[in-house]
Amino acid sequence: MGRGLVAQSSLAVVVAVALVGCGQTGDGPVPSPPLTVSGTVFDAEDDPCTGCPVTITSDDHPMPEIAQTTGLDGHYSWSLPGIGTYVVQAIVDDVPVSRTLEVTGPVDDVDLRPTGSRRSP
Repeated sequence: MGRGLVAQSSLAVVVAVALVGCGQTGDGPVPSPPLTVSGTVFDAEDDPCTGCPVTITSDDHPMPEIAQTTGLDGHYSWSLPGIGTYVVQAIVDDVPVSRTLEVTGPVDDVDLRPTGSRRSP
């Protein structure tokens, strides 16, 4: 009975050491970079649109039903919960302007312009 108890105790120590070491070796999954989408909203004259509401929606992820407003330079930025398809929409002079994006990493320079503007996509 003494040998069985020693073997069980040794096994318990090995398992305990292995469990304590988990997560501390750095061998776990590498965290992915934060996903963001950012850009600038322009008006029909191709000037940055200050204070324009910008929303983002996705069928892949729940998103808050709130709008951000663009800064003085027309810039906006959103943090995203994960890879997927998103629709970025701004209201420029009471007209909705949107773009659909397939996001697999951070996305910059997603500019929004009304149709008919000097540089509309």
